[in-house]
Formats: sequence, C-alpha cells, structure tokens
Amino acid sequence: MFASSIYYVYKEDIFGAIIIALALGFALIPEIFRLVYNVRLHWIYDILFTLLITGHMVGFMGMYEQSLIYDDFLHIIGAFILGIFGFMMIYSYDYSEKIKITLPFLMFFTILWTIGIGAIWEITEFLWDNIATFSSEFGFAQDSLLDTMIDLSWDFICGVLATLLMAVIFRRMGKETKESLVKPIANVLIGKNEGAKV
Repeated sequence: MFASSIYYVYKEDIFGAIIIALALGFALIPEIFRLVYNVRLHWIYDILFTLLITGHMVGFMGMYEQSLIYDDFLHIIGAFILGIFGFMMIYSYDYSEKIKITLPFLMFFTILWTIGIGAIWEITEFLWDNIATFSSEFGFAQDSLLDTMIDLSWDFICGVLATLLMAVIFRRMGKETKESLVKPIANVLIGKNEGAKV
C-alpha cells in the first residue's frame, strides 16, 4: 500500500494517493493499539481489518467498474464487519462493569452504530463526487439516490444480522475466548479493569 501511494504521487494523482495512504493507516490500527495502549487485539480483528482493506483495494484496482454487484457486495461485507465492531465496543462496557447493558439496548446501539457509520460513508462519497473529482483513476462513488438508499438499507439489514449473530455466538462462547475478544477493547475504551467479569 505504501508503494501504491508513492505510485499515485508519481502519477500526480493526489487523491488516489490519499485513499491508499488512508487504507494503510487503517491497516495499522491493531499495531497502533499495541504500541499506544499496550494491548494485543484478538486475531479475528486482524482478519476483519484485512477483509475490509483488501476489498476496497481490489475495488480501486478496477473491480468496481468490472462488476456491477461488487459495490453492493463490498458494502454488505463492510456493514456487517462494522456491526460486529459496534457490538464489541458497547459490550466492552458491560464487560468492564461500568454500565449494565441489556440485550435489546445492545442490539439497538449496534444497529444505530452501523447505520451511522454507513451514513458518514455516504456523505464522504457525496463529497468525493462533488469536490475530489480531480483524480485520474477513480470516478463517481454514487450513481444515484437509489444507490445511496440501497447502501443505507444494507447498513440497517447488516446491523441487525451482525447483532443477532454476535448475540448467539456470545451465548455459546467459552469464557476465555470471550475475554480474549472483549478485554483488549475494554482496555482501550475504558482502561484496565482487572476485576471485570465476562
């Protein structure tokens, strides 16, 4: 990704370089957490980060133009992963015993989180189409109002599905596995709490 960013700078495609640089920064989040907060995230987070970044990189390399359904496919995957992250973040507060969270509230927050991040993404696409149109490599991100509403609908659906899936998984998950998933997030968001439960 670093080499790709340099390549786009060489081609004088500043916006292309910015996109790749942002992807690189996003890929370094687990390592940043380790250095700044002295926590190591569970390997499943690395896989989820990799899926998100790889999917967008493949899209930027031409898949968006070659496949009509790739944008929808990637949006579904991305929204589902964001739903999982939202679930884990709010659950970490219950894990740390800072607040007591019921399952309905957990589901409600996760759905709103997924829709909210999706809305920010759609605003970013709108700004891209109307401001950052100087890129020689990337075209319009939004085809129409229908495209935007379909994306937001997928955000809602994936938020619901991610919440239901995580609720089922957490009910059946062992204590050690659950702690390895939740404790690093709790340590980052709330601070270390050795007396926390799972």
